[in-house]
Amino acid sequence: MSHSHALVALVVCLPLIGAIGAFVYPRLAVVFTAVCAVGLLVASTALAYAVWLQGPWQQDVGGWGAPLGIGWQMDGVSASLLLLTAMVGTAGAAHRLAEPAKSALFWPLWLFLWGALNVLFLSMDLFNLYVALEVLSLASVALIALAGGGALHAAWRYLLASLLGSTLYLLGVALLFGRYGVLDVDLIADVLLPDLPSALAAALISLGLLLKAAVFPLHFWLPSAHGRAPTVVSAALSAVVVAAAWYLLVLLWFGPFSVFLGVWSGGAFGLLGVGAMLWGGTMALMQRRLKMLIAYSTVSQFGFAMLVMPLAAGEATDLAWRGALAIVLSHGLAKAGSFLAAGCIARAHGHDRLDTLGGIGTGLVLPWLALILAGASLIGLPPTGGFVGKWWLLQSALIEGAWLWVFAILLGTLLTAAYLVRLLAVLLRSPGQRPGAMQGGVWSALPALLLALSAVALGLLGLALAGIAAVSPPLTIGMDTTARGFLLPAALIWLLASVFAARSDAVPVRRTAFSALWLVAFGGNLLLILAQDLLTFYTGLTIMSFAAWGLVVHERTGQALRAGWLYLAMAMVAELALLTAVAWAATEAEPGDALAFDSVAGSAPPMILLLLGLGFGVKLGLFGLHAWLPRAHPAAPAPASAVLSGVMIKAGLLGAWRLLEPGAAQVAHLAEPLLVLGFAGALYGVVMGLRSRSPKAMLGWSSVSQMGLATAVLGLAAGAGINAGSVWPVLLLFVASHGLAKAALFLGAGLVPQLAGNRWLLGWAALWVPALSLAAAPLTGGALLKAGFELTMADFAYSSWVAPALSLTSVATTMLMWRFLWQMHATGRRQTSARHEEGPGRVAPYLALVALALVMPWWNAGAIGAGQYALRPGAVLDGLWPMVLGVLFLSVAAGSRQLKSGEASRSRPARPAYPLQRVRALRYMVIAERKLHGWPIVGRLVMCLLLTLVLLLWMG
Repeated sequence: MSHSHALVALVVCLPLIGAIGAFVYPRLAVVFTAVCAVGLLVASTALAYAVWLQGPWQQDVGGWGAPLGIGWQMDGVSASLLLLTAMVGTAGAAHRLAEPAKSALFWPLWLFLWGALNVLFLSMDLFNLYVALEVLSLASVALIALAGGGALHAAWRYLLASLLGSTLYLLGVALLFGRYGVLDVDLIADVLLPDLPSALAAALISLGLLLKAAVFPLHFWLPSAHGRAPTVVSAALSAVVVAAAWYLLVLLWFGPFSVFLGVWSGGAFGLLGVGAMLWGGTMALMQRRLKMLIAYSTVSQFGFAMLVMPLAAGEATDLAWRGALAIVLSHGLAKAGSFLAAGCIARAHGHDRLDTLGGIGTGLVLPWLALILAGASLIGLPPTGGFVGKWWLLQSALIEGAWLWVFAILLGTLLTAAYLVRLLAVLLRSPGQRPGAMQGGVWSALPALLLALSAVALGLLGLALAGIAAVSPPLTIGMDTTARGFLLPAALIWLLASVFAARSDAVPVRRTAFSALWLVAFGGNLLLILAQDLLTFYTGLTIMSFAAWGLVVHERTGQALRAGWLYLAMAMVAELALLTAVAWAATEAEPGDALAFDSVAGSAPPMILLLLGLGFGVKLGLFGLHAWLPRAHPAAPAPASAVLSGVMIKAGLLGAWRLLEPGAAQVAHLAEPLLVLGFAGALYGVVMGLRSRSPKAMLGWSSVSQMGLATAVLGLAAGAGINAGSVWPVLLLFVASHGLAKAALFLGAGLVPQLAGNRWLLGWAALWVPALSLAAAPLTGGALLKAGFELTMADFAYSSWVAPALSLTSVATTMLMWRFLWQMHATGRRQTSARHEEGPGRVAPYLALVALALVMPWWNAGAIGAGQYALRPGAVLDGLWPMVLGVLFLSVAAGSRQLKSGEASRSRPARPAYPLQRVRALRYMVIAERKLHGWPIVGRLVMCLLLTLVLLLWMG
C-alpha cells in the first residue's frame, strides 16, 4: 500500500475508531477527539498536497474492484472538502471545550459525523454513499437534540426531512441497480441510457439530495435545525453537512447523469439556485436572532454554488467549477467561523436577539472581528475566498452571455451585503449594559477567528495559484509616472494626518479600532496607487472603501451613522458595477494576461466603459453621484476627513485617468458632457455649501465642487485635438494643490476651535492659505492650476465658454471659502470654554500641511510653464477680480434668509430602528415562509418538483 493510499484509509478509519473509543471510555473522550483531530488535520493536508503533486487517483477497498467491491476516488474536489471538514471539525472540537453544557455523547457523535463525511467525500459507490448519508443524518439529528428544549422539535423535523430525502435517494438507486445491475458511479456512467426509467431514477436521487442540501424551496428544515442546535453543531451543519449533499449532486450530474444535463435541466437547477439566493437573503434580512440570520444566510449562499449546474455545462466549464468550489470552501470556513463567533456573543449576553445585543464596545472584540472577516468573505470583498468564487462564477456567466445568472449573482451579493449590514448596525450600537465575560476566555473565540482568517487566506491562495496556472489575471504593482504623481502627495498627507491622529485628543474614543481601520485604508490606498492592472486597482479600491466606512461612522453620532449608511449603500453599487466591468474585461483578455489599463481602454466594449464610469464616478463624487460625499466627509474625525477628502477621493480620479490616458480617442465624444457636468458640479457644490452652517459641512460641499473641476480636467483630456499626455501636468497640479489644501482645511476645522490665545489666531490665519488656494488666488496652487488649465486649452474647441466658466467657479469658490473662514472665526469666538493650550503634537502637522499646500504646487508647475504664466501681471489681475467679485456677492447674500437658515430647515425626523419590518411585501414573504414549513406544502412541493424534473430530463 502506497503512502497516499494509507492516508485515505486513515481518514476513514481514524474517526470511527475514535468514536467507538469515546463511547466506551467517556472519561477519555476529549483525549480520543484531540488525537483524531490532529491526525485527521495532518492526513487531510497531506492528501491535498499529494493531489496537487500527482493528480487524482482511485483505489479499491480491500483490493476488490467494482462491481463487486467498493471504489474510492481522491481528486481536487474531494481533497479540498476533506481538508475543510478537518479544519471545521478541529475548530469545533476546540470551541466545544468552552461551552458550558458538555454531554458525554457529544464526542462520539461528533466523530461519527466526521467519519461519515470523510467516507462520503471518498466513495464512488451509490449504496455506500447512501450508508454514509444515513450515518451523517442520524449523527446530525442526535447532535441537534443535545441542546434540548426547542431543539428537540427542530431535530425531529430534520429527522423526518432527512428520512424523506434518503427514501427518495434509495428509490432512485434501486431503479438504477434493477436496470443496470451496477452501483459504481463510473460504471453507471458507461451504461446509462437517457430513457424514462433512468430519468425517473435521476430525478428521485436529485430530489433527495436537494432536500438534504436544503435548496429552496425544500429548505424548511434548515433554519430551525441550524438556529437551535448547539453552536458547534450549527457550524458543522452549515459548513460541511449541507456541502456534502451539494457535492453528491454535482458528482452525479457531471458523471452518470450528464446525459440529461442540457439547457432545460441545467436551467432548472440554476433557477432553484437563484430562488435560494433571493429568498434566503430576504429571509435573513428579516430575522431578529443572530443565529437565525446566519442560518438563512446558508440557504442564500448555497444558491451561488448551485449555479455550477447551468454554467459548467457551457463554454466556461473550468471557471464555473473553480468558482463553485471556491464558494463552497470559503462559505464553509466563513459560516463555521460566524456560528462559533455568534456562540461566544450569545453566551456572553445570555441571548442572541439582535435588537438588544451590544456592539464591539462591550469587550467582545475577537468574536466581532471574526464576524466582520467572515461577513467580508460572504459578501465577496477582495481578496477573500468569497470574492474569488464569485469572480470566477461571474466570469463564466459573462463568457456564456448568461445575463440572467449575471444579474442573479449581483443581486444576491447586494442582498448579502444588506443583511450583513444589520450586524454592522449591532456592532456600532452603544454598549449599554455590559455582558458577562466570555466563557472560556479569549481562547473560546480563537477557533472562530482562525476560521474567518482562513476564508480570507483562501482568497489570497486562490488568486496566487490561479495566476501561476494562467487561469486568472495576475495582480501586479509597480511605480510609473502616474503612480509617482499620485503617491507623493498621498504619502505626505497620510504621514502628517497620522501624526495629527496620534494625539489622544484628536481621536479620544475607540482608538484601537480607529488605528486598525486607518492602517487598512492606508494599505488599500497604497495598493490602488501602485496597481498596474485593473484587478489590482479594484482590490485596493474595495479594501480602502470599506475601511473608510468605518472611519466615517467612528464617532457613532446620528449624523455619522446616517452618513455612513448612505456611503455604504452607494459604495456597494459602485463595487458591483466595477466587479462586473473587471470580470467582463477579464473575459475579453487572453487567459493569464494581466488586465493592463491600456489594453482595457483600447479594446473594451462600451458597456464595460460605462460600468467603469459608473463605479469611478461614485468614488469620485461626480455630480449626480455625489450624495454620499458632503455627508460622509464632515462626519468623520478630523484626521479621517483629511485623508478622505485629500487622498481617498482621488481614487476615482486615478482610475478614470488610468483608462483615459491611453484611450482618450475612444471617448472623445464625452469631452463636452464631462466639461458641462464638471462645471455644473463645481457651481452646485458651492451653492449647497453656502446654505450650510457647519464649517466641516462647507468643506464637504467644497469637495463636491472641486471634484467637478477634476471632472472638467478629464473632459479636457478627452477632447479632440488635445493630447491626453499634455493634460497630465494639469491633473498633477490638481492632485497636489487640492489634496494638500483640503487636508489642511479639515485638520484646521477640527483643531483651530480648540486653540487658545495667540495659537488660535495663528491657526485661524493659517486657514487662509489653503482656502485662498482653492479659490485660485494669485501665487497659490489654485492659480497655478488655473494657469495650467488655460495653457492646455489654448487650441481647445470649447475654450470660448470653458475659460469664462473657469473664472465663474473661482468667484463661486471665493464666496464659499470666505463664508467658511468667517464661520470658523465666529465659532472660535463662541467656543472659548473649549479652548486649551495645545502643544506641538497637532499644531505642527497642520502647519506643515499648510506650508506644503503653498509650496509644493510650484514644484510641479514647471512642466507646462504654469509658474511663469501665473506670475504675469495680467494673470495676477485675472486672479484678483474673481476674488473681489466673490466677496461682493457674498456681502450682498449675507443677509438673505436662506443663507442664515442654513441646514436647520433640512432636519430629518427620526427613523425607525428597523423600517423593513413595515414593508408590506416583506411581511407577506415572511408569512409565505411559515407556510412553506408545513408538511402538506412540503409534500406538494416534492411531488411538483419530481414531476417537473422527470419531464425536463425525459423531454430534454
